[in-house]
Amino acid sequence: MPDFDFFTYFFIGIIIFIGFGYMFFHSFFVNRRIKVQREKEFVQNINDNALGEPHILRDLDLLEQHVLKEKHIGAYRFVKLNHYLIPLNALAIGITAYFGVFKNYLNADLFVDIVIYLSFALFAQIGLIFKENSMYKDLRSPVFRVTGSLLKFLTTKRKRKIKKFVIRGVPFDSEENRDIENFWDKWNEGDKVYIEYSPFTKHIWKIEKV
Repeated sequence: MPDFDFFTYFFIGIIIFIGFGYMFFHSFFVNRRIKVQREKEFVQNINDNALGEPHILRDLDLLEQHVLKEKHIGAYRFVKLNHYLIPLNALAIGITAYFGVFKNYLNADLFVDIVIYLSFALFAQIGLIFKENSMYKDLRSPVFRVTGSLLKFLTTKRKRKIKKFVIRGVPFDSEENRDIENFWDKWNEGDKVYIEYSPFTKHIWKIEKV
């Protein structure tokens, strides 16, 4: 087996602990803020008949259908390849583990680096399949609308800053919607915002401050 010393185990353990700890506390505080906001909106819904809650607005227009089709076709090309890439990636992880652990052909650092890289690649491939499925569903779904007080969250994904708007519990991020970047510094938390969007990918078709 690879020659893992105490410091290697300790370093890997610290990284895993910090990573999971950050995700847990960040998720806790985000969900807590959303829950508090939703409790306020529940009281408002009693007075205004829940007019701002997410609901069906209209069908996709021709331009929106074209945009979704182009996005879906691009993602589907990769998904078709993933049917071959995912088994190959899983096989590569197994081969690496076999030669690294049982045959001792790899040193500890190289073994860890290869397994981490292949694991991230595998998760990315699986994630793309779910995203493509969401695009497919949006092509057959109407456009929704939601109006409510704005919550803003800043998260990190693969070392990239992702800006997120949440309206009445519905999340919209800058990875899917570049318009959020334009409004991030202009709009404040608590501003009333109106959004038209597709329900599965949360792709925004219209956004404005009321």
